[in-house]
Amino acid sequence: MSVASQFQVDLSSLNLPGARLSRGKMVGARIVRTNLSGADLRNAVLDGADLTGATLENADLRGASVDGAIFTDAVLKGTDLRGVDLRRAIDLTPKQVQEALTDDQTKSSLVAVER
Repeated sequence: MSVASQFQVDLSSLNLPGARLSRGKMVGARIVRTNLSGADLRNAVLDGADLTGATLENADLRGASVDGAIFTDAVLKGTDLRGVDLRRAIDLTPKQVQEALTDDQTKSSLVAVER
């Protein structure tokens, strides 16, 4: 999908299960209420992206950058967040992270958010 390399793309309300968007640069993208279940978002740049209400169940976000990304009501059940720094993620709850796959790096960044 060529939109993966575009900036400020609008993927809102689309049904994109299993989409291959690894290494995509989606800075400031609108991904509101989008179904990205099982999507490959490894090493994607989602800085400032709005993921409000997005379904990322079982998606792979290993190594993704999410500085300033908004996760309000996003579904992260089974989402692979290993290697993701969550310190600057917005509206990300401990429950969302608890439902995701994490590693020590991800957990330590969440602790920094909770302080």
